[in-house]
Amino acid sequence: MIGISLVFLIFLVSVVTGRGIKKIIKYPFNNATAIVEIPPQFSKFWSRVEKGEWEASTLSIFSQVITKDTLVIDFGAWIGPTILFAGHFAQQVIGLEPNPEAFKLVKKNVDMNHDDGRLINVDVFHKCISVRTEQVRMRYGPESAADSMGSVVSLDDAAKEDQAKRSGGVSRVKGLNPLHQQPVECYTLEEAIQYYYPIVIPKKETTAAALPPLFIKVDIEGYESNLVGTWVDWVDIIKPTMFLSMHQQTHFSVLWDETKRKSVINTLKKYPHVYEVADCGQKVRKVSKDCNGGLFKVVNPREANYILCEKCDYLLSFLNHDHIKI
Repeated sequence: MIGISLVFLIFLVSVVTGRGIKKIIKYPFNNATAIVEIPPQFSKFWSRVEKGEWEASTLSIFSQVITKDTLVIDFGAWIGPTILFAGHFAQQVIGLEPNPEAFKLVKKNVDMNHDDGRLINVDVFHKCISVRTEQVRMRYGPESAADSMGSVVSLDDAAKEDQAKRSGGVSRVKGLNPLHQQPVECYTLEEAIQYYYPIVIPKKETTAAALPPLFIKVDIEGYESNLVGTWVDWVDIIKPTMFLSMHQQTHFSVLWDETKRKSVINTLKKYPHVYEVADCGQKVRKVSKDCNGGLFKVVNPREANYILCEKCDYLLSFLNHDHIKI
C-alpha cells in the first residue's frame, strides 16, 4: 500500500503543478542510487525500477560485467535508467538519445546528479547511431512523444510518409505513430567511439590489447536489424562487450529480411561467448560459438534447432561470463 500511495502522490502532485517530482531513486542492485525527475507519465515506471520489476536482468548483468576500467557507450539512453546505473561501476558512461522529448528528460536527470556531485562520469548527447553519417527523424512511441518504443526513420522514408499523408494515401504499415519534425544527427560506430572516447582505433592487423575495455549497449527499437551486421569488422578490431536488445520490427524501413539476418549472424559469430537473456529475465543461457549452424537457420520457433530470439537480449563477449547469476 505504501508503494502504491507514493506513486499516486507523485502522480497527483505532478499533475497539479505541471512539473515532475525530484526524487532519489534506489536501484535493486548494489545500493545504487540516482536523482531523477519523475513526470506524471513515468511515475509508475520509476517505481517499477526500484521494485526490480523493470529490466532486472539488464541491471544485474551491468553490475557484474562493467568494471571501474570500462568505458560504456549506450545507444538508446532513453530517460536514463541504464546510464545512471552504469555510472556506479564504469570509468565513464556516454549515452546517445535521439528522441528529442526523451533527451530533455535524460539530460535533466544527468545534470541534476552532476549538480549534486553525483555520477560526474556520466554524460548524454542528443545524437543517434546509424550505418552512415546522416540525419534521421524519430517516430513517437505508442504511449507518448518520450516513450521508450520510439524508433528512427530515415529522412527518405519520412518524406515518403509525409507525402502519403498529404495526398490522403495509406502508409505501408497501418497504425504508425507520428514522426517528430526535428531531425537528429547520427554517427557511425567508428565516429561515435572516436568522438566520445579519444582513443586511437587500431588497424585490422593491430592487437586491441592496449585498448580500454569497451561496453556497448544497443537498445534502438528495431534499427539493430540494419545496424549490427555492419559492425562485423569493428568487432574484430576493438573487441567490445555488447549488450544487444532485439526487437520485432514493425516499420517498413527496419523489417527483417534474409540479407539483414545473415549480416547480424556474421557479427554474432565473431564472439566466442554469446548469451541469450530470456525476456522473463530469469536466466542467461549459453549459446555455442557456431550458433548450431546459424541463429536464423530455423524460422519456425517451435522447431528444435536454435533461432535468434527477436524478443530477447544478448550478451556478447570475448570474455567468459558463465558465472553470471540473475
